[in-house]
Amino acid sequence: MLSFILASITILHVSAISKDYCPNSIPTDKWTQVYGKKCYRFHLDIMLEYVDAQIYCDRRGGNLVMIKSKEINDFIAKELSNTFDYHEEAWIGLNDIIEENNFVWVDGAKMEYTNFARNEGPRGGIFHPIRHLFEDCVAIDMSSDGKWRDYKCKDHVFVDEHKSFICEFPINIPETTPTPTTTTSTTTSTTTTTSTTTPAPTTICPELICTKDCGMSGFKLDSNDCTICECEGTIPDGSATKKPCNELDCKLVCGMDGYKSDDNGCMLCECDN
Repeated sequence: MLSFILASITILHVSAISKDYCPNSIPTDKWTQVYGKKCYRFHLDIMLEYVDAQIYCDRRGGNLVMIKSKEINDFIAKELSNTFDYHEEAWIGLNDIIEENNFVWVDGAKMEYTNFARNEGPRGGIFHPIRHLFEDCVAIDMSSDGKWRDYKCKDHVFVDEHKSFICEFPINIPETTPTPTTTTSTTTSTTTTTSTTTPAPTTICPELICTKDCGMSGFKLDSNDCTICECEGTIPDGSATKKPCNELDCKLVCGMDGYKSDDNGCMLCECDN
């Protein structure tokens, strides 16, 4: 009985936190949900490569979702399945980009809780020495009941690695500061003043609906620091302006060698050997 009461108190405490405490940088519509001390924004109508998805969250004051407990994983999976009827993959903030098999969250914390599917994750499966070396970024897979799978972080030959994603943001609960109580020998008066800290107004960026693939260069920002459907447009060394690449129509199979690229970074129908 006591455990039931404690569980009920916990549920009431979590549900009492309103979306009004979420950052002004995100809307408070159905795609934003609150759990514990975090706001979660489900971007299921936008598909980006892993790095671009993290940049998208970061520019709004958040990160890709960090699922550090079974309770959070159950919450995310339930929202995806029941609230949004979503049964595909979505990027989460876990990867082993820096060091193979050393999975860390995007805030630098080491992975402790894990929910990898069979033959996924660190040293996963008989084909790990070959396959897993190229799969460094993790997504939650709703076709596998919320298990995690690692994928290549960006598009490669004939494989599109653009996925939906989930951002998480800290709750902004204003603190109150009471005025000290003053007592005299003749009368006692207590004055309590409650002050509310209101966050500075922030421009709410509209949802990005875009089919362009800007790769590692990312998308441009407008004057309000909101992402727009235009690529940054410069080669990393700044020496020239990139031109859009034509779709590769090639029947030549180059296997692990891959295809050659021209001076604009576009693939050619020639093997790179």
